[in-house]
Amino acid sequence: EGVIGLSGDPIPNLDEVLSGKDAEYIRTQIIDPSSAITQGYPDGVMPQDFEQSLTPDDLNGLVDYIVESLGGSGGSQGS
Repeated sequence: EGVIGLSGDPIPNLDEVLSGKDAEYIRTQIIDPSSAITQGYPDGVMPQDFEQSLTPDDLNGLVDYIVESLGGSGGSQGS
């Protein structure tokens, strides 16, 4: 079964959705979540202002954390 978000709606399993994706793809999805919508989920669910509300260091840290959590490498440093 899927995970339920704070709104009560199902959300994608990031382990599945982001498997094999690189840091740049993850960064793009954070700052422009409407750029690629996961099939079966509506557009507009993710906040559209993370690029304005996160510092560059916080954004890099978030991307790195997600990449590492997925077991990948090639974090966002230098981006």
